[in-house]
Amino acid sequence: MLDDRGVDYGVLTGIGLVIASAVVLLFVFSMVRSSASADVAIALESAASEVCGDIETVGSMAVPYRVERFYRLDGAEVRASSGYVNASCGKDVFSRPFAFRIVPGRYEENGSLLWNGSAGMREYLNATFNATGTRERPVDDNHTKALTTLMDRASTSTFTSPVEVPHGRPLIIEKTFIYAMNGVEAEPYVLVYAG
Repeated sequence: MLDDRGVDYGVLTGIGLVIASAVVLLFVFSMVRSSASADVAIALESAASEVCGDIETVGSMAVPYRVERFYRLDGAEVRASSGYVNASCGKDVFSRPFAFRIVPGRYEENGSLLWNGSAGMREYLNATFNATGTRERPVDDNHTKALTTLMDRASTSTFTSPVEVPHGRPLIIEKTFIYAMNGVEAEPYVLVYAG
């Protein structure tokens, strides 16, 4: 209906409502979009923190200890390296540091598999140093430097080849000790590998 000046307030009100609705929809869309990014960040932080916490717990044990953990990662890719855990989804990445170094439970060097699991590591030590590194068969004093170099290389290898947390299989986290000097001194190592 037109007034004295020829203005139809119904049309103006309708246009105003359409513009207001569009603004509200844009606001709602931007909120959903920004909260999706926050949800991803929270999921990545949670995944990295869970894996990191399990590694730290096993690493803090004073005795040999082994756990197998299944993780629900909700599409995140989680990798453990010596000193930190990364969780990523697309371009979003979250890193969580921890206080010590890990050794890959499955270790390859120059294309050759040296060990797969702690039993394989003991076999490799026996073949290389003629000792398993247990209290009963410690690594000889003459080989302790070579042993330290080997384990440092293995730990450092996780920077270029991080241990991937598997989907649908367990992640094995194992604290073990390698004895040297006639079974008196022991170095702790945390092995991390897919089960």
